[in-house]
Amino acid sequence: MRGYIKSAYFLYKKYIHNFSWRYFGYFARTCIAFFIFLIAARLLTPEAFGKYNYFIAIASLLAIFGDFGISTSVSKYVPEYRIKNRGKIKSILFSSLTICFILSFSVSIFVLIFGKELFSEDYIYILYTIPLIFLISGVRVFDGFYRGSERFKELAIISLISGLVGLGSAYFLILLYGVAGAIFTQVLSYLVLFTVLTKFTKESFTPFDKKIAKTISKYALVVGLSGLAYFLYTRIDIIILGYYGYTIEIGYYSIIDKFFQFLFIPFVLFGQVIAPDVTKLVTQKKYQKVKQRGLNIIYLFILGICISIFVYFLVPPIIKSILPEYFKRDLLMILNVLLFLLPFKICGVLIVNGFVVPSGLAKIVTVITGIGGILNVLLDFLFIKWYGFIGVFYVTALLHSLAIIFTYIIYYRSISKRALG
Repeated sequence: MRGYIKSAYFLYKKYIHNFSWRYFGYFARTCIAFFIFLIAARLLTPEAFGKYNYFIAIASLLAIFGDFGISTSVSKYVPEYRIKNRGKIKSILFSSLTICFILSFSVSIFVLIFGKELFSEDYIYILYTIPLIFLISGVRVFDGFYRGSERFKELAIISLISGLVGLGSAYFLILLYGVAGAIFTQVLSYLVLFTVLTKFTKESFTPFDKKIAKTISKYALVVGLSGLAYFLYTRIDIIILGYYGYTIEIGYYSIIDKFFQFLFIPFVLFGQVIAPDVTKLVTQKKYQKVKQRGLNIIYLFILGICISIFVYFLVPPIIKSILPEYFKRDLLMILNVLLFLLPFKICGVLIVNGFVVPSGLAKIVTVITGIGGILNVLLDFLFIKWYGFIGVFYVTALLHSLAIIFTYIIYYRSISKRALG
């Protein structure tokens, strides 16, 4: 038995090492973000807390246009160019950052021109989020570059350092400035992370490469449309709830979402860890091996069902203990609806991060999430009128589950066709 474990360890040593560091960094950063989240929840009123999450959702939407798939494209092309042309790797980072800066600048100008008309009394808070557009997109590019280069250890340590800085300032900023202070905390965390990632990047910045930029942008366009579509059937729910005045319910949903993020960590990270190797297998046209790995998703779905049952009994007492003022019937209603989605979501994050995107088939996600996103927005407006705020979550659970099922089926068929030649 010991010999089997030892041989298995050496066989998968790289995966274990990379996954461990990626898990440590992501988990540490998520834990720190969760503590900042709790500080905001305790120091702000439920309504102000809902407003804060509403502003962050808008910032996330704006940041999508500031990045628009560039970071994911970077994580794909770095390992690919490590095989095909290592000399071009240096050009990828600077070219990608340049594109993101141009996109972020354009989004910021749009906010400055039309923001007051769109957000009226909330305009000042939206202005506070403008630095996040630049910083989030820049950090995502570095994150994609480090992941593509398999530098998971460095990324983990750097993420931890920046998170601790944000945590150390959160209490005082939120206590002094309320909702604005909570936004400033996010800006400070991303600023430190971007600065340290820049400092410890080994590759020198080379001149802008038009050919590289065109290659990255072409694939990024597909991924960016997918990211925008994904927002339309996930985070857009917060904006729609805010539009109808369900501010407190936004806070309830955000609390549940934070707990779910912890559950998704190992599956997201494992997908990111295996992604470079999946890209290599696809580049080398070893499609049969990719197909065989994809068959294991069924076991992951069974695990997801067990996790949902576990969450049903465990999470409510935790919320009641640490955030008693938020432990209401409406929160439990949202939790119970989203538990149906949980097993599908666990499979979905691994399928997309570990297989679809690194295989160069992001178009599948773009089309499916595009259709799902449009349907989600349309049905949200109908169901919120028929069922109130809970109708939004009925729509999300149903459409998101169907989208993940169709993504897996279409991807598996695509790889099977390639395997047959």
